[in-house]
Amino acid sequence: MGTIKKRVKISVEKHGSKIVAISGHYDCAGNSVDKKTQIRQIRGAAETVKSWGYDADIIKLWVNRNWEVKELDLRSKKGKGA
Repeated sequence: MGTIKKRVKISVEKHGSKIVAISGHYDCAGNSVDKKTQIRQIRGAAETVKSWGYDADIIKLWVNRNWEVKELDLRSKKGKGA
């Protein structure tokens, strides 16, 4: 199991987390691509996490150049039967 997937599993199943946040930010040194590409990556990552089937909301966040956090889309509810 991948490291991130394993950590999300622990967070949701053992610690009771109800929200998983996928985020990116302006001027990221570790992922030096433009905003449009980062947002596409955030949305793709959210779809991947959603496919894991954990009972948690998934939120997609963008932190702009003023360090303001914006939710990109409506939350995706994930869980059994969702």
